Amino acid sequence: MQTFTKQQLLGFADRLEKRAFARKTASAPTTLYDVFISHSYSDRVLAKGIYDQFFEWNYIPYIDWICDPFLNREDVTDNTAEVLRRRMRNSKVLIYVTSENHIKSRWMPWECGFMDGIKSKVAILPATENVQSNFTGQEYLGLYPWLGIHDNCVHVADPKTNSMKKFDDWIRS
Repeated sequence: MQTFTKQQLLGFADRLEKRAFARKTASAPTTLYDVFISHSYSDRVLAKGIYDQFFEWNYIPYIDWICDPFLNREDVTDNTAEVLRRRMRNSKVLIYVTSENHIKSRWMPWECGFMDGIKSKVAILPATENVQSNFTGQEYLGLYPWLGIHDNCVHVADPKTNSMKKFDDWIRS
């Protein structure tokens, strides 16, 4: 299995810009989501690509600044935390996008811990510079499975059991 590269994710984002992005998001208003995408706002272009790709795979993704543009990510407030809690409760899984920017995020560790606590459905999506055939997350990120590509399909690799399954099967289990 291989990691997603930043170049691949940026390519997803380029396709997103070429399509009717506003029409797509407007046509899918929802309060139930399949995938909560936790990311650093510094990686918003990568996150947009991931968001679009999940739509392509027929999942309903959530990104705060797209779905709830009124939220202020800069301030940690009760209101913002409550909206994010509600969105995570109404999501099946959380995808934690790692890059050199994720360590600067105020919200990502909190989102990961919250979702792990309520659903135990967290996977890491490493955004790497070059294709890697393995991912070892540092510190607590190494506890979680990670998303990658195998045989042109998205899979989830579990380092604890040294096993891999299709994302479709993982999200439904």
